[in-house]
Amino acid sequence: MMCHQASSTCLPRMDTGVLYNTFRDCALAGYEQAGKIIADIPPIKMEKNQTVIKFWCQGKKVLEEEKDV
Repeated sequence: MMCHQASSTCLPRMDTGVLYNTFRDCALAGYEQAGKIIADIPPIKMEKNQTVIKFWCQGKKVLEEEKDV
């Protein structure tokens, strides 16, 4: 989710649909993607909007029969 601290607004949440094997993998991917997004924002816009990227890593309960797939 991209938020602008200067105006206290956030864009709609983005769901990548990617499932990670570990929380660590998810966190590392989240920070890497956030860094790419921030790097693509022109510096003047970044300072004006005070853009931040928020992300969450959520676990998914796996049913026993799904484990065998």
